[in-house]
Amino acid sequence: MMFDDPQEPDISFAADHYPDQEQENIQCSQGHRTTLSIRTQQGGSICLLCLSNLISNPRAPTLHVSYVLSQLSDALSQPLFLTSLLSFHPHFLISPLLHALSSFDDDPIAQQLIDIISALCASASDSVTADFIAQVAEKLSSGALAWSRRQLYMLHCLGILLNCQINDPCMHIREKEALVSNLVAGLQLPSDEIRGKILFVLYKLSIQGYASRDGLGANVLQAFCPSLLRLSMEALLKTQRDDVRLNGVAFLMLLAQIGLFGNGHGNDINSLSSDEADHLMQTIEDGLDESQLSVLFAEAIKGPLLSSDSQVQISTLDLIFHYLTCGDAFSKQIQILIEENIVDYVFEILRLSECKDPLVYSCVRVLNLFPCTEQSFRQRLIIGFQTLIPVLRYVAEVPFHPAQTFTLMLIQNCVSDCPGIASTSNIEELALILSRMLERHRDGEIGMIPETFLLVCSIFVALLKFPSSQGASNLAAFLQESLKHAVLACLTISEKDPATWNCELVLWTYVPHIYYLGFPWLLTNLMRKLSWGYSKHSILY
Repeated sequence: MMFDDPQEPDISFAADHYPDQEQENIQCSQGHRTTLSIRTQQGGSICLLCLSNLISNPRAPTLHVSYVLSQLSDALSQPLFLTSLLSFHPHFLISPLLHALSSFDDDPIAQQLIDIISALCASASDSVTADFIAQVAEKLSSGALAWSRRQLYMLHCLGILLNCQINDPCMHIREKEALVSNLVAGLQLPSDEIRGKILFVLYKLSIQGYASRDGLGANVLQAFCPSLLRLSMEALLKTQRDDVRLNGVAFLMLLAQIGLFGNGHGNDINSLSSDEADHLMQTIEDGLDESQLSVLFAEAIKGPLLSSDSQVQISTLDLIFHYLTCGDAFSKQIQILIEENIVDYVFEILRLSECKDPLVYSCVRVLNLFPCTEQSFRQRLIIGFQTLIPVLRYVAEVPFHPAQTFTLMLIQNCVSDCPGIASTSNIEELALILSRMLERHRDGEIGMIPETFLLVCSIFVALLKFPSSQGASNLAAFLQESLKHAVLACLTISEKDPATWNCELVLWTYVPHIYYLGFPWLLTNLMRKLSWGYSKHSILY
């Protein structure tokens, strides 16, 4: 393959023109060394230097560049060609391919180049991928591309390279601070696509860096953390694209997990250098305080919570969980989330979830993190009470469902704090669900941890205190059955494994309440049905 002139490519395969010529002596028309010509499966050859000269020339017609890249892509799928290339010239095409990626403002050509780079990295040694990473990072660190489409191609390429399975990819990035600085600056650009790519690259750099001997680490991120948090949240707030939302949520979650998220704007200010600390304090003085950051966070996650993509919703719920459990969540920040109606958003997701896993678990796990001592949260919990009943109906049918205890805790908080919250039909439905849970547990059909068992019993007791329970015609029957199942389950399991259950605690917690609530005849009937003869299990004195 050779090109006498960029405008007039003369693409030739020597073996096609001269079938009797020895393959070892193939030479392109430019007279380049024969060692740079690699045979293809079709019997032709590709001169690597001719190819390099063409794709590195920004004035070359894009049609010709695209054609040559397609020929190279086809050749890379051939074992003979690929083996020869990687054996004798594994690093030869790295610079030309990246130069082409930064030269042509052409989406199809960029995709061809990235596909070729991916194919080479998938087959070559780690040193080839490392060289690609080093050179791409260097171009992005320099800022020479000035956030053009070509910069976007480079970002996309770096993201793919960081996904490659090599050890310590961040070790090959020489100017880490300059790279992060340019990426942070790029988050201010009014382009969803660029911001999405930057967030993905920042995520990959960070997650790879913390596993690296010479990685990105907290020290690099801390210097940019205030601006990085704000700009990442603003990008999440502005976008309507779910791919950008996923990238933004993933990056913010990582910052939360490593302690750079939340109040304090980077927790270890004492570990920063004087310049980094000055930069940090200047950012705080410029107006980024804890309350503003919390409000911005609440506003930023509303769009992802309303996404039609359940994966975006689950990731955002996981982000809220880490935000509230990373050790930085003060009562003021929790209050801001409540005031910004985040609890209502979560209940709405739960209402529309159709009880699908793992969405249900993510919702109830987050809701249980809000303190019931907060009056504003209790008010929203009351509004969401009706949503919890079908969820309980679903999780009660699944043995040891991870959302079972969380759902019961929320319902217990509702019925304990607000005696008038449940209607007669609500009470009957809850009693039926709880009675069924105890029956299946007694029969050994489903297991139940002690905490769940106690929650079921305590909810039953709370329901009996409701004024509306007097109108529940089936409540007495459900109660009698549930009491029987509870006592039998307690006695059976206590005898099998005394260390697991405290039978007396459960019975004394559950049964006396029923007696004093005006149902003593239930105990008499229950005793008769059970025909108890065990003085050690007697509960009436």
